[in-house]
Amino acid sequence: MPQVVPLILAAALMPALRWLRESGRSVPAVLAEAGHSYLLSVQPSSPVPLLAAVDVMTLLERAEGPDIGLRMVTEASLLELAIVSRGILGARNPREAFGRVAMAIPYHCTHEVMAVVPTEDGVLLREGITVPMPQATRHVVDQYTLALIREVCAMTGAPGPYFSRVEMTPHPEAGLTHLVRGFGDRVVPSRGNMMSVRISGSVADRPFRKVARNRFVEPLSVAGTGLRGDGSLARSVRYLLPLLMEDDTPTLERLVSLSGMTRRTLQRRLSEEGTSFSDLFADVRQQEALRRLTSGGAPIGEVARQLGFSQQSALTRAMRRWTGEAPSKVRARTAS
Repeated sequence: MPQVVPLILAAALMPALRWLRESGRSVPAVLAEAGHSYLLSVQPSSPVPLLAAVDVMTLLERAEGPDIGLRMVTEASLLELAIVSRGILGARNPREAFGRVAMAIPYHCTHEVMAVVPTEDGVLLREGITVPMPQATRHVVDQYTLALIREVCAMTGAPGPYFSRVEMTPHPEAGLTHLVRGFGDRVVPSRGNMMSVRISGSVADRPFRKVARNRFVEPLSVAGTGLRGDGSLARSVRYLLPLLMEDDTPTLERLVSLSGMTRRTLQRRLSEEGTSFSDLFADVRQQEALRRLTSGGAPIGEVARQLGFSQQSALTRAMRRWTGEAPSKVRARTAS
């Protein structure tokens, strides 16, 4: 499988951010502490670095305890998951909903896998994120996903518990006992990084109490090949550079930290694709300069600062090189 920068839709973080706000925590402060303030400005359907989301979950586990994944998820969380939400809410029962989620995963995350396996007595869900992360973080991510699965089952109105057996990553200190109140006593340690969830047919095939209008097929039909796109590293880098510009001028070191690769590997793979970090940055900065000048009202000096130019005159020289016009002329021409 081609290696790309791990991406996930920002929607995956929306339940966590909502919980922070409702709990009186400062979302900007938490994101700043995690080193990813730019996440504050993204839309749910925007791709963001998967490893940035991992950093946020790591911070929350350390600050809030090993059961934070369970505590963050409510029924309302199912409305916050973008394309995944559309799959769930338009389905007739949990089995169909999980099948749709498995179809949507490539459009939701580049490094998450999910399989729905029919069994004699129901269905087996196999789910996992294939990037390295601390065991305590993986434990929280597992329970976060499991809590969402539980909410899907609860949409049937069936009484819990909903799972006949769950295999998941235990917390390195707390184990699994703190999850009994949320998931029952049938949660056991997994042997690897994949979580397994067994659901009986009486739950998996029970109709939902309410079924929303089906809006699932159309997004998949126009979404292309998912977040991996053409499978090139350059394409995923292009996704991230404008986002990282919201915080500061992107650097190769910052990109390396979000790619899950070494500096040498990242540079080599970009070279094999006929490009480099500096080439991609220059191209994206040009596109962003034109976009921000023509679609926003920020002062030209502020646009220059946002894009990492040393001063406004540097942006002016670059714009003349790109378009033959000064930034003020480009803005005026577009506004007229």
